[in-house]
This record gives sequence, structure tokens and C-alpha cells, in this order.
Amino acid sequence: FIWMLGIFRAAKKEGWQDLWWEQNPIGLWEELERYDTLESLKRRVAHHLLLAAESMKGGSANPIVLEAERYIKQHYADNLTLQAVAEAIHVTPAWLSKLFKRETGMTFLEYLTDVRLKRAVELLQDVQLKVYQIGYMVGYQDPVYFSRLFKKQYGCTPQEYRSGRGYPGGD
Repeated sequence: FIWMLGIFRAAKKEGWQDLWWEQNPIGLWEELERYDTLESLKRRVAHHLLLAAESMKGGSANPIVLEAERYIKQHYADNLTLQAVAEAIHVTPAWLSKLFKRETGMTFLEYLTDVRLKRAVELLQDVQLKVYQIGYMVGYQDPVYFSRLFKKQYGCTPQEYRSGRGYPGGD
């Protein structure tokens, strides 16, 4: 179980978005406990690892873009700019911008927004956090701007998303 959590945490750091195991570690424990032979357990673990690998496919193979993606995922809540990321990975902003668009199909800002909003969706499950707090936590100082971006991406405000997903509570 501990080994499996370690693997899942490592996959999360590399961009795995399916975090069911983090939200319900007891469920993972109970699932693993059902297997009575080492062989059946190995098959199930392999299944989970293949799912994680499959969900992380589609990223860039370019090492510069991979490094930029990694940096963005680690620092998304900071006041990130293309210039700051380019400096961190030792390339020019123009070169990074061109590579990033070619490899990911998104501009730097589109990618950063996507990373931030995906994290916001995860945080919305914690009903003790106010929507404006979540906006700050993912890098937006203006709650109205955060809500506007969220609505553009998901078709509803963060509060509507939370309510529609069955997470009562609010701001």
C-alpha cells in the first residue's frame, strides 16, 4: 500500500490528473486488500500503472518544453511569466514561446491557465476553502478574473461547479 501511494505520488508530480486514490486512500487500501495472491495483486497494480501512464501520454517529447512544463507545474501559484520560466530553464522567451506552441498546441498563457484551473477544480472539493481563497492559491489575485477564466474554461463559475458536483457549502 505504501509503495503504491509512493508510485501514485510520483505520477502526480509528473502530471497524472486522476487523484481518486488521494481523495480516498482507504478505498485504495480496501481494493488492494481484496487480492489474495501475489499474482492477482501484481495484475491490479500493473493495471493502475498502465492507466497512469496512458493518462500522462500526449505531452511534449522536447526536453526544453518538458522542463518548462515541469517548472510551471511546480510554480503555477507564483506570478509566472514567459520571461521567468525562460530564465529558469535557460532559454530565450521567444524560443520558448515558439517551441511551446509547436509542441503543446497551446500558448504559454493557455497552458498556465489550464494548469491553474485544473488545480482549482481539485481544490473546489474542499468545501472549507472559499472560492476566492482557491483563486489566490492557484495564482489569481483577482477573484472576479479567476471566476471569469473558470467560467470560460468550464462553462460555469467555480461556485456553480462546486454546487453542481454535490459539494455543498460556499462563499
